[in-house]
Amino acid sequence: LELLAELPARAPAVAGPYNCGTLLATRSGRLLGIDLALIENYYSGLDWKIPEALYDRLAEKLDLLIVSHGHWDHCWIELIELLLSRGKPVFAVAGMQTDLPKRVPPGCRFIRDGEQFPWEGVHLTFTFAPHAYDNGRHIPLMTTRIRDGSVSCLHTSDADTTTGEGWSPLDDEAPDVALF
Repeated sequence: LELLAELPARAPAVAGPYNCGTLLATRSGRLLGIDLALIENYYSGLDWKIPEALYDRLAEKLDLLIVSHGHWDHCWIELIELLLSRGKPVFAVAGMQTDLPKRVPPGCRFIRDGEQFPWEGVHLTFTFAPHAYDNGRHIPLMTTRIRDGSVSCLHTSDADTTTGEGWSPLDDEAPDVALF
């Protein structure tokens, strides 16, 4: 819980809380989450004790949630619902709504391949890429480039980086921080 208070003061900064996901604090004081999925028993059936307060605290502190694809270790439906109920934006890969047994809540902004736009002082670019463990399933997945002033961060999620799709074609500039 202390991380949520400390990270924005260190912006631009990156942190990886608990199981899966990334938190990014921007220079403008915004907190972005990518693929946050605090799954209590994801690895080997271990029952992690995640503090209940963390769920509400994340929804309170986050300004934006980005969901790269619909696998459970990247997509936390309950957090999406909490953020949307508080009027906060959730950006998710187009096509994701068909990949989950649980229904993706209405109100998400579904991102198309190549979409880019400014958001709260940063510039976001999204590129579709094949999933590393796709095996012919054609899992909708997007990578995210975040530019905060002169700092560039690339989040590849579970993209198959051996193909060169979704990460190198974003532009000619190498990212300052690459998150795999």
